[in-house]
Amino acid sequence: MTNENSGRTAGRDSAGGPGSPGEVAQGTGRRRGNAVAVVAAGFGVLAVSGAVLVGPGLLSGDGVRLAFADQPVVASSSAPAPPPAEEPGRDWAESLPDGLAAGPPTGWTPVESGPPTHSAGELAARAAEIAPHVEERVRELLPGATEVTIGELGGEGPGFHDGQDYVMGVVSYEDDQGPGQVAFQYNFPGVWGDSTSGESCSTAQACGHEVLDDGSAVRYAVEPWGPEELPALLYAVDHLRVDGSVLSVWGYNYDFPTGQVQRPLPVPGFDGLAELATDEEIDFRIDG
Repeated sequence: MTNENSGRTAGRDSAGGPGSPGEVAQGTGRRRGNAVAVVAAGFGVLAVSGAVLVGPGLLSGDGVRLAFADQPVVASSSAPAPPPAEEPGRDWAESLPDGLAAGPPTGWTPVESGPPTHSAGELAARAAEIAPHVEERVRELLPGATEVTIGELGGEGPGFHDGQDYVMGVVSYEDDQGPGQVAFQYNFPGVWGDSTSGESCSTAQACGHEVLDDGSAVRYAVEPWGPEELPALLYAVDHLRVDGSVLSVWGYNYDFPTGQVQRPLPVPGFDGLAELATDEEIDFRIDG
């Protein structure tokens, strides 16, 4: 398998040992590096149907997968959520790009200070500046897609609140296989701690990382759901930046408002997700 990212970075982390992920952190109520299971048009009521519509990290204390804690969840009666995929002998690590070090990043040092405090108005203004660029980047990464639109950015729902230290968003699209989404979350410096990347790896079937020449790290993970021959798949890429911020992006092979698997593999794939995650213009910092 050709490493899709070999042209983007010359240096890789040499520490190849697997990490020791702990339990998924509940944090301070913020979603630290979690996949967002939101309906792109408005972040409103979530529909849980077929495949589980949330990604790594959104777990309650007893291991039950959660959607947004502050949003209503509508469960479909059409089919229960399937159990985790179990395919004897399948090595999900083969889905990751070649040449990665195993486990979560070990060469990234997060910023020790706490995250900045911004007003809701400041965050909304900055989001309005960045949103068109995110939409355009997804459009470039999916040249065959139509109806590429970005939903309203915010937190666990549309809009912002004072002191929020992360920004969530979803870009929706249509392609020849049906509807899809690319989701992202920007965490301000100080939100991720030393163990967060390991915690995010703990729910994944496979997880690896690379350390780039500038000292930042990129974490890759794959998580399947369902025992079907064509399971629902989530690809996650986190860029752990040198300023201590983290941009996480997710691609799916299913349409998460309906849970229907639309394509064999997530789109745009790890190469495109890494291009998006490492785009330095997707930076929601307000002062610098």
